[in-house]
Amino acid sequence: MVASICTRRCRRGDRPREFSEGAYRSAGVKGIFLPGLPDLLSVPTHAGKTILLLEDEPALMKLLAHALASYDVIEATTADEALRHFAERGRHVDLLIADVTLPAGSGLRVAFFIRSEIQNLPVILTFGYPVSNWSASDTADLQRLGSRSVEIIEKPFPARALLDLVENLLDASPPESATASGEST
Repeated sequence: MVASICTRRCRRGDRPREFSEGAYRSAGVKGIFLPGLPDLLSVPTHAGKTILLLEDEPALMKLLAHALASYDVIEATTADEALRHFAERGRHVDLLIADVTLPAGSGLRVAFFIRSEIQNLPVILTFGYPVSNWSASDTADLQRLGSRSVEIIEKPFPARALLDLVENLLDASPPESATASGEST
C-alpha cells in the first residue's frame, strides 16, 4: 500500500511524495491519503500534547506515528523501553497508546505502572484478537486498570477511529496538575 502525503488538502489521485523520516512536520504535511480507505485523513496540530506509543510491529509503529504526527509522539517497541522513556521525560505524558500483547511484557502492565504515577492518564489499548481470548493475567490487569479514561480498539482499525479516540480522551482529560499522583487542585 502506498500512502500519499499531502502538503495541502489531500485528494484522491494525489501522487505519493518522498519524504525522509521526521520531515513530515517541517514539510507542512496536511494529511495522509491511504488508498482503500473511504475518507481522507486530515491532521490538525496539537502542539504540546505528548503521546507514549508502545507498539512492537515496526510497520504499524511507523503508520501510527505518522497518523499522530501533530502530537509529540514518543515511540517504544518494548515495555522496558516505554518505561525508560517515561522516566526520561520527567514522568510526563498526556496519553498512552499500548499494544496489549508484546513479545516480552504487556502493554497493560505498562499502563498500570504509569497510572500509578499519573492517576487519570488516558489510555488506549490495542490488540489483535478478541478480549475473550486474552490471558488471565491480561484480563486481571485490565480490571485493575479500571474503565475510567480507558479505550480498547481491536486491530486492524481505521486511522480516523484512533484519532477520534485520541482527541476525545485528550479533550476529556483534566489538567496535568490534577492528574499527577499525590497532587491536589
